[in-house]
Amino acid sequence: MADIAKVRQDKKGYYIFLQWQRERHFISTYMGLVSFRDNELLAKKAKDAIDSEIDRGIFRPERWKTRAKKLYNVQGYSENWLKKIEPELSTATHFDYYNSFKNHINPVVGHEYIEDVNLDKLQDLMNRIDRIPKGKKNVIGALHRMLKYAHRAGHINQMPLFPEFRGTNKIIKPEIVYIEPAESLKILEKIHIRHRPIFTFGTLTGCRPSEARALRKQDMKVNQITFAVTFGRHEELKEVKGKKIMPFPMTEALIELFHTMPKNLTHWVFMNPETGNHYGRNINRIYNRARKKAGITERLTLHKFFRHSFAMNLLNQGVAKEIVSRLLRHQDLRTIDNYGDYKTDPLKSVLDNIQSLNLQPICNSEAANQ
Repeated sequence: MADIAKVRQDKKGYYIFLQWQRERHFISTYMGLVSFRDNELLAKKAKDAIDSEIDRGIFRPERWKTRAKKLYNVQGYSENWLKKIEPELSTATHFDYYNSFKNHINPVVGHEYIEDVNLDKLQDLMNRIDRIPKGKKNVIGALHRMLKYAHRAGHINQMPLFPEFRGTNKIIKPEIVYIEPAESLKILEKIHIRHRPIFTFGTLTGCRPSEARALRKQDMKVNQITFAVTFGRHEELKEVKGKKIMPFPMTEALIELFHTMPKNLTHWVFMNPETGNHYGRNINRIYNRARKKAGITERLTLHKFFRHSFAMNLLNQGVAKEIVSRLLRHQDLRTIDNYGDYKTDPLKSVLDNIQSLNLQPICNSEAANQ
């Protein structure tokens, strides 16, 4: 075993000295937790442990120092990591990561040194997270991203294995709930005509409600609409999800809608006539009142009314998934697979057309033989 660490003594007691990777280190706590200043046996035990870690190639001086321990355990490291990557994250993602560490990760493994996080500890963490499997995956995903950063930064030698989501933790895709076109019309009819344009726009484009509220006149072009900005968690104007601006075609239905809308002097396309400003989150109350008046008691959100219904109704008409995905401006085309369980009507229509063509020669042949 290596004999690099040395037990020494000064007027304050015992400590360990070693020169490691061209730096000198003075250590007086066992694993950054217990001081061995007045305990020679513990100091010698710490020396042996350090030499053993050096032999195995896993020695990290910071894990043995009290001050550094706070920086390299999961809780301390996560706090610094979240500050560093905050400019790269959307407000919503940063908020979710912060809550994942505060409410779920740190109470269980926050005291662990990041290099000591292993499959067993991750499995225990996953089992103790009191959320549905999808929520558990989001929490574990936050920790995975942090450890991946630590690995790339050289703070851990390798990434630990992560548990698989099986059994009771298996993630089952939720059913896509949407509103049929006839029901959508009933809801629109129950919305006061002053507020109806923005809701009609949502059903025609499948945009997110916050994108409709944030639509500006400068985003309108002759042949297309650009969804460039949206409202964030605190109603701040920010870039749209994914930050990649994708145009939406200016359809005849949209042209007619904009032609019939009352004009306003603001830079917003849709102005709330009651406030003289853009629509706020109270748009949800307007929608929910109309939904109930239309006799739809199921709690279907405005997001589902706009986005899910737009997508599912196109799919049910036989429009290709790739086209629907482009219209929804998905960054990842695989996202449209979440909408896979749509009606069989368009499938039946396709099969009927193909099978009628295949059967036509047979039918003609039989007729000729009669």
